[in-house]
Amino acid sequence: IYIAITGCILFNIIKVMIMKYIPTLLLCFLFCCTATQPMQESAVNEYLKDSPSNKLTSYFRDLENFQEIIVYEKYIVFSFYKSDKNMVEVYLNKNVIEYSKYRKSDLIISFSPENFFLGFYQDYLFIDSGTAPGLRVLKIISLPAKDLIYKGIWDGQKIEFIDDVTIKIPKYNYEFTATSNPALVKYKLYMYSLNLRTKKLTDLHEIRYLISN
Repeated sequence: IYIAITGCILFNIIKVMIMKYIPTLLLCFLFCCTATQPMQESAVNEYLKDSPSNKLTSYFRDLENFQEIIVYEKYIVFSFYKSDKNMVEVYLNKNVIEYSKYRKSDLIISFSPENFFLGFYQDYLFIDSGTAPGLRVLKIISLPAKDLIYKGIWDGQKIEFIDDVTIKIPKYNYEFTATSNPALVKYKLYMYSLNLRTKKLTDLHEIRYLISN
């Protein structure tokens, strides 16, 4: 009888402990899973329209390695911290997201902290340069030849397409005026079209203004 009573008491104690701590154990288990595996999130083209021949397919955030993985049909982009700097590396997509599967010999292009990945349109890589709001630098590189087809200012807005190979870009002639807010300036921009294939610039005779600091 004594053994039966003792067993019953121990059983109830263990039952209470399990019921009390099972939420904590589940949370720990979930944290370990998400910390060691890239978490897939919604993939959105924030600055470029979707490309019919090189679509953005998925986006992952790797919490353990402080890394972002952006997957296109043709390319895969790894953005990560290295030596206290944000680095971006672009490879041909091998249909795996593990960084260890990509060798340095497969690297197409990489860029460092002052440059930010905007996205791909077809085989054109769009990069933003600068550290402040307002007028920034836009670079467009044709891959895999690494041909820099454009470098100039832009207003930080979503790239506007005229057709499948032509975009609108602004030109800045150092014309600006003060605003009622001493911290802000009104920039005068002249709009041009850029043909991504021919690199031809055409004056659109259109003026826009950007108010920024």
